[in-house]
Amino acid sequence: MTVIAYRDGVIAADSRVTVEGKESGIRFFDSSVKLFRKDGCIIATAGASAPSLVFTRWYGTRVKKPPDILVDAKLDWTCLVLDKTGLWEWDSSLEPEQVLEKFYAIGTGCKAALGAMHMHATAIEAVQIACLIDPNCGGLVQSMKLEG
Repeated sequence: MTVIAYRDGVIAADSRVTVEGKESGIRFFDSSVKLFRKDGCIIATAGASAPSLVFTRWYGTRVKKPPDILVDAKLDWTCLVLDKTGLWEWDSSLEPEQVLEKFYAIGTGCKAALGAMHMHATAIEAVQIACLIDPNCGGLVQSMKLEG
């Protein structure tokens, strides 16, 4: 599961990934990368990892038809894209919605992160706090700011 927070031009994310198998049950690993730089923007991934990573590769290409996995309604994924025009939220609808809030968060830890940011926490601090509260969030906190 995930927590991604945005505030003041900074996106921060935890590094926990949840894997579930029939025989092995639910397992957590704290080594996932969820923030990527591409074409002058930052992409933050949440939810099902396969479509999120495919979106990251597809975003900004000139290929008009998206890969089928991106529009599969059974797969729950969300990506935040931070570019020079602002913050945008993408999902399987492939209709980006601009986020106009001063701060924002997605993932299972979003409520804890939003509460922290209401108390003036930075995006990084909000992710750290969410990791203390939500057992589905954890690991090292990664952060990025737009270059230039």
